[in-house]
Amino acid sequence: MLGGILILLTGCRFTEDKNTAVKKNKVKDTAVIEKKIIQSVPVTPQSVPYPGQYCFIKKIYTKGDTSYIEADYIQFLMGDEAIAAATKKGEQDMVQDDYYVVNDNTKLRKLALSKNVVITLTDTSDGKPSSAGMNDSTLQKKLLSGIFVIRFENSLVTGIREQFVP
Repeated sequence: MLGGILILLTGCRFTEDKNTAVKKNKVKDTAVIEKKIIQSVPVTPQSVPYPGQYCFIKKIYTKGDTSYIEADYIQFLMGDEAIAAATKKGEQDMVQDDYYVVNDNTKLRKLALSKNVVITLTDTSDGKPSSAGMNDSTLQKKLLSGIFVIRFENSLVTGIREQFVP
């Protein structure tokens, strides 16, 4: 089970900073989220990739008392590195908004989540926290539909951060 999950939402404007919801709802693939702490924080400009392993999350599930994700590792390149990689593949037109994604190996990796994994989501709404009504199913859909950066400690995923793409 995802014991304590901290969800940080980054957005264009600072909004009310703390809302706490305690739930125990099952979502697809038997993933369960018991506690969510939702906080909104402002977006900051990004000129280099975040530290960690970039990936697409393909599946979220719980087996026993441990939650897992299946991740497809990718390279998220920015600036000159993005242009060089895209040009090498003949896809220089694909470098839009100064980033390029390389996914040469689609191997899925089964990764265990820490009981206190921190999930940071991007909020691009008009200043209203979109997380206010976010239930477990909505959170799972969000995690399965974007680019994320994962951080590890002692072989466990301790952080999942959504990468904003325009």
